[in-house]
Amino acid sequence: MKLGWLFRGLRTGVVTTRYPNSLDDELAGIRGIPYIDVTAGHDTACEKTCAQSCLSGALRYDESSRVLELKEEACIMCGLCAKACPHDAVAMSSDVELAVLKQRVRNDVNRLFRRSLHLRHVDAGSCNGCESEIKMLMSPFYDLHRLGIFISTSPRAADGLLITGPVTRAMEAPLRRTYEATADPKLVIATGACASTGGIFAGGSLTHEGAGAVLPVDVTIPGCPPTPIALLHGLLLALGRARQRAGAR
Repeated sequence: MKLGWLFRGLRTGVVTTRYPNSLDDELAGIRGIPYIDVTAGHDTACEKTCAQSCLSGALRYDESSRVLELKEEACIMCGLCAKACPHDAVAMSSDVELAVLKQRVRNDVNRLFRRSLHLRHVDAGSCNGCESEIKMLMSPFYDLHRLGIFISTSPRAADGLLITGPVTRAMEAPLRRTYEATADPKLVIATGACASTGGIFAGGSLTHEGAGAVLPVDVTIPGCPPTPIALLHGLLLALGRARQRAGAR
């Protein structure tokens, strides 16, 4: 039986993604951030309709400049804005490399964490959508460990926090205690639209507007939930092994 699996593996070959060295063709169909065509023929009513369809408030119509503005960190990539636009001025792209570097907790981040990074995951009130994508990173296809990145079971053995959820009021104190238990210097990565800005829960009485309202955040990874490739890009960005693409389009 063991020989059977061996021969099957030899026939299949390497199935692990080549990312970040290349973006595999099979990932091209992923729904990413909306693309706004400013040259398309559309009027004020059209732009207001598109903005009003946004569930998270990521899309806003600027009355003075008369253009649509997109806050990428808050976007949940639902596609409703593209469906609502009558002139096809908004379309969904396949761009998921949207992580944003907020701040550096140190100048020697490469020296400290380049070869090995251990993160403690904290669910601060998520719907578990982000957790399902994080779990995919452990699969043979994405193989997070090949990049020297690991999920730790204890904050005392971790180099930083991987936070999901908008940070509910009930989770604020546990999150702070976990942060304090993590040794300095440490990274804080806000994962998903909820942890980045509060997402669709922003402005609610029972939640904060993301992890940044409670802790200093180094990197945000937008998405609802962010795809495994988006997660990998954000983690590598935190280590200085990827470049920021958001805002450069």
